[in-house]
Amino acid sequence: MFLTPRTRTLPILHLPTRSLILRTPQTRSITSRSTKDEINRLKKPYRGGRNLSERHRTLERALRGKEAFARGKEELARLVPIISNSAQDANLRKESVETFHGFVVPQGPKPPADDECCMSGCIVCVYDLYEESLASYEDSITTLRESLGALGIPPDTWPVNIRPDVKKSTPESRKAVIFNTFEEMERKLKEKKEVDEKS
Repeated sequence: MFLTPRTRTLPILHLPTRSLILRTPQTRSITSRSTKDEINRLKKPYRGGRNLSERHRTLERALRGKEAFARGKEELARLVPIISNSAQDANLRKESVETFHGFVVPQGPKPPADDECCMSGCIVCVYDLYEESLASYEDSITTLRESLGALGIPPDTWPVNIRPDVKKSTPESRKAVIFNTFEEMERKLKEKKEVDEKS
């Protein structure tokens, strides 16, 4: 007869007793660590992926290199004074605007220089542009005079360039002088041609 070894089976224990059996001194630290990890994972869930906030700077350093980055920095340092100078110039231009009793006193247009006209009879001549700006300047002066008169401000307190009694010595238009000279030269050439044809 064969003897079969009898195996002992443990009865199913209720849960607290069972957890005590599983926690032997060897497994106790592993179990407590895994439970702490689970608790931390539940409190602060892992979102996955990687932090891309510094990615742009990393790519820039990798692509441009240190020399190019340093050159760009030097160029920027050179441009900063230029930008600030242009801002100061703009502020100076703003300060040069003359006001009188809250009204802006218009500045007269600058006449074109001698070398600005090519004398070719352009459709848009610098002298035509100057005459248009001069006409708009006169219109704005007239409007300003009417506004100051409506407020009852005496004309002798107005700025000199907008007083109505001031007669400016306006020489003959430069354009008119040039065209008169041009027409005179054409007339002389025509007379010379007629004299040559007769002889």
